[in-house]
Amino acid sequence: MTVARAEPSASGQAGLFHEVLRHYEAVWRGGEGIAPMRDVSVDLAAPVAEGRVQMRTLGNGLTVTVSDYALHADLEETYALHGPPFGFSILIDGCFDVSVPALGLERRVAAGEIWMRAGDLGVLHARSSRGQHMRGVSVDVPAPYLAQWREEGPGAIHPALGAVLAGEGPACRPCPCQDPRVLMVARRLAASDTSSACGRLHAEALTLDLLALLLAPPGECAKPTKRRDSALDAAYEILRAEYLAPPTIVELARRVGLNECYLKAGFRERFGTSIATWVRTVRMQEARRLIETQGYGVQQAALAVGLSNPGHFSAAFRKVHGCPPSRLLP
Repeated sequence: MTVARAEPSASGQAGLFHEVLRHYEAVWRGGEGIAPMRDVSVDLAAPVAEGRVQMRTLGNGLTVTVSDYALHADLEETYALHGPPFGFSILIDGCFDVSVPALGLERRVAAGEIWMRAGDLGVLHARSSRGQHMRGVSVDVPAPYLAQWREEGPGAIHPALGAVLAGEGPACRPCPCQDPRVLMVARRLAASDTSSACGRLHAEALTLDLLALLLAPPGECAKPTKRRDSALDAAYEILRAEYLAPPTIVELARRVGLNECYLKAGFRERFGTSIATWVRTVRMQEARRLIETQGYGVQQAALAVGLSNPGHFSAAFRKVHGCPPSRLLP
């Protein structure tokens, strides 16, 4: 994921992400100060890719982009990058090759990597291979945030970020903070439901949590979470791994060492959703992956994620993804 403006190809056609990049252009070139709150969802259609890129400019000026799509063909595109003053990109799934000639950068970006970006990078070339499910999160930061961080002094943030925040020039490099909680929060942010006011507030809170982890000095970044939060994080990952046969509330509470009431209330408070809704979301994410990348039919996908009733499966799929599963079939 890159903050960019697509350059038309030789045939005169804009790149696959033209609509995405056009929105970025409007946000970051549209005027001074905080951008207005807005939601933009761009559906990517076959034959090259299928999925969605969702962008939200929060009330505090941060712009969050969640990309989630399957590639059905090799993709190679070139962009002229006109980005925000500063931002982070986190690749949750997939990989791609990137080249930024102006910075002498040429390498592969793999799943789990965290990158920071700043300024106009010139021309970027990106290459991705077919058969991948690409999923990632980007957070772009407006100038007022950077000014505040500079005023607080270098001791308040990770020292490796100081030169970038001071405006040393365009930058695109791996992020120094490798706290495993970053990927966990990024996954939650990617899966968050922003269709309600509470859901949007939760997504905004997750975005701020993500920035806090990425910016923290080394000592703070290494601090362990409190016991309750660690137990809730463990419950979250257990449910992700065991969604086909999830443990009961009693069993889950015993495994993570929490009282049942604390587990249910704490899970909703920390993740913005109930345990049952989270399990449904994980199942539907897996069902979408199977349909988009493995060629599964609707009934096959339903059975693969533990649902035998087609009507129930379709309703659950629509609730999570906003469309019936049949829409994703070739």
